[in-house]
Amino acid sequence: MLPIHEKRGGISVAQATLPEPNKCITFALYEVGDKPGTTLLGAGTGSLCRSTQSNFVIFHYTYDACMPLGSNNYFESATCRLRLSRDLGLPTTFSHCRGTITSGKPGEVGKVDNFYYTDDLVISSCDSNDIKFRVPDGEISECRGFGLRLQNSNQLSSTPDQPKTGPEQR
Repeated sequence: MLPIHEKRGGISVAQATLPEPNKCITFALYEVGDKPGTTLLGAGTGSLCRSTQSNFVIFHYTYDACMPLGSNNYFESATCRLRLSRDLGLPTTFSHCRGTITSGKPGEVGKVDNFYYTDDLVISSCDSNDIKFRVPDGEISECRGFGLRLQNSNQLSSTPDQPKTGPEQR
């Protein structure tokens, strides 16, 4: 398993291993955290490609938070280059990441921002049986009210503060 640590943020885990040189892998990511406020309970997808003759990997990811950041939804996507350790393995020792963040309140036009971080990301390996890296459990209601859905005439939506709308409610 690959825990992916952001020095300014959370820890995401991929049930994957470092690919062979000149190979790529794709995987799902899930965010872990054992203290309230340390995770947005997000998930994402990623790909990791290992260079042929040099000591780096290319990591691309998309991430969507389940919990709001403040009162805003949060989405992030980036591409990173990470230097492998001296023995061409993990953990990585340096990184450059460039990406885009989208955030905003449900039902409103969101804001888009760009970022560039140096030495913010570390990919290492971990024990899949370690309780800190297991797929988290919880309640489905932890994301309630913050999911965005496009409405059309065949789709109904409601939140606790907003009754259902649709032909039968008019």
